[in-house]
Amino acid sequence: KAAGITHVTPHDLRRTFATWTLDAGAPLEVIARLLGHSPVPGMAVTGVYAQTHIDLLRRWVEATVRNMLRVAATAVTPGAVLAFPGHGESAG
Repeated sequence: KAAGITHVTPHDLRRTFATWTLDAGAPLEVIARLLGHSPVPGMAVTGVYAQTHIDLLRRWVEATVRNMLRVAATAVTPGAVLAFPGHGESAG
């Protein structure tokens, strides 16, 4: 509300964050973990052995936020940071 962005739900923000994290190069397994989703189908057994370390998750969050802040610093409109990279559409 403070940013003046309307018609945005928490789900829109999660989806936007996931899209930006994918755009930063994170693998889907990391994005799933960041969102608190169940293991990716077919990866359940591997996931038992290959645990994602919190530092890896933190690095991807930091990379994503850096990209978002870079775009926000040059955005003409407040909602531009919510646009999906490469699509030019608002998440809301």
